[in-house]
Amino acid sequence: MAEIENGDKSQTKVELQSVHSAYRWNGKKYLKWSQLIKIILKGKSKVNHLHDEPPGVDDTTFRTWDEEDSMIMTWL
Repeated sequence: MAEIENGDKSQTKVELQSVHSAYRWNGKKYLKWSQLIKIILKGKSKVNHLHDEPPGVDDTTFRTWDEEDSMIMTWL
């Protein structure tokens, strides 16, 4: 299976697949949905995108962070 380099971690394509459609928010039970999404992101080592400030545009890690953040947005 192909791997994608991510800083000092590598991830398989499977880890970067979207959140299953059954977990998409349908306008109801926001609290339950948001807790589930937090758990999913934590399991994929991406929960920092919820809590941390993004790196500055001039930071060398910004491009990787931005690509990961875009991937997370497509999951949601």
